Amino acid sequence: MPRIAALVFLATLARAQSIPSTDCTQPPQPAPKPPTLAAADARQLAYYSAGNLHVLAPRDWHCFTVTASNGTTLFVTPNTIDTREPLYADPSTGPVVLASYHVPNAPASRVTIAELIARAFPQRRDFIDHLRQSIPAAKLPDAPYSTDTLIHKSPNIVEFTTPARTEGIGKQPWMQINSSAIDGVAILTGEGDETNAAILSVRLPQQQRTLAPAIIRQFEIDAPKSAR
Repeated sequence: MPRIAALVFLATLARAQSIPSTDCTQPPQPAPKPPTLAAADARQLAYYSAGNLHVLAPRDWHCFTVTASNGTTLFVTPNTIDTREPLYADPSTGPVVLASYHVPNAPASRVTIAELIARAFPQRRDFIDHLRQSIPAAKLPDAPYSTDTLIHKSPNIVEFTTPARTEGIGKQPWMQINSSAIDGVAILTGEGDETNAAILSVRLPQQQRTLAPAIIRQFEIDAPKSAR
């Protein structure tokens, strides 16, 4: 192989490698094809899935999923999970990658979407206006969390950091605040009454926090596909 071609080939290997893929549903389904990642990230990450919901998380972690008519929640944690009693497992006190997808099929889910819009997507308040017509008693915030850092990547994508020991977008249900910050992203799909929301919360061990950008970036690619 000519020297230049060999160098190009080796550089390509360094840039992109395949990773393991795990299906988290019970019973497990065939795992989807994972993305290719930069070699440094690929050596540490795996692809975890539940239906159309997918996340990157550290290799050899454990996962389970809860699915209802109003959406899906996917947990990935280093803790061993008793899948016979997943609702009693508590992966939320320490490191966790938690993704949730909400569809407006039930009042509770519609309120969750409206709260997210009120906190991070003020330009999408049409959904809130519709909600108040159907659920007049719904109490919604009128501003972002004061301690959250928000980065508006687009009208429908907001990255966030919730600081340690504070309430914020990153602290999803079944998570407890602790001494670590939570990074993540909130994504809206659809329009008007048909607006869906996907939220990713990433709380990694300190030595693995450099993986968070790759995890968030892949979720921003995958989450809009969940609405299809």
